[in-house]
Formats: sequence, structure tokens, C-alpha cells
Amino acid sequence: MADVAHGAGHCREQTRIAFVRFDEAFYQVHFDVRRVALESVALTCFVGTMESGEGQHVAYAQLTGGITFELPDAKSVLARWNEQMAWLKRAASAAA
Repeated sequence: MADVAHGAGHCREQTRIAFVRFDEAFYQVHFDVRRVALESVALTCFVGTMESGEGQHVAYAQLTGGITFELPDAKSVLARWNEQMAWLKRAASAAA
């Protein structure tokens, strides 16, 4: 889920990510991100900060599932994900 705010030529988004971890808890993380254009990078890139996070776990219920994706064209999707991972690894190496 994302809430978008525009101003002064910048696009900023408030983004929330929710996920289930192995300990059967529900986690939600809030980010403040902005899109950045990187030279010779064919992917959409963002920079941002984690604004807040929370976890929820109750004794009377166990959360057992998360998000499931169906890939109609798995071969091309997996190729794109591999390309994205390669770019992320290069970006991490450059930042280190």
C-alpha cells in the first residue's frame, strides 16, 4: 500500500509493507521513499528511510500465511528478478 505526495518536482511516497515471519507474528514497516533516476539503469530505483515498524502476536491466534504470487510467465519474471538482484548487488558493492 502506498500513499503518494507530490511537491517541488519530487515524488515522495509513504509506503507500508506487511509480512509474516517464521515466528507466526505479523509485522508492518512504514517507509518514506522517493524515486531516483540512475544513469544506465533500466530499473525503477528508490531511496528512503524506515519511518517506523511494529509487530503483532497474540496467544489466541496463529498467523500461518503471507503473500502468494502466481507467475503466468514464470520464465520471464524469474529472468527479471535475477537481473534486479544483479543490479542490487552492484549497487550494494558500490555503496560499501
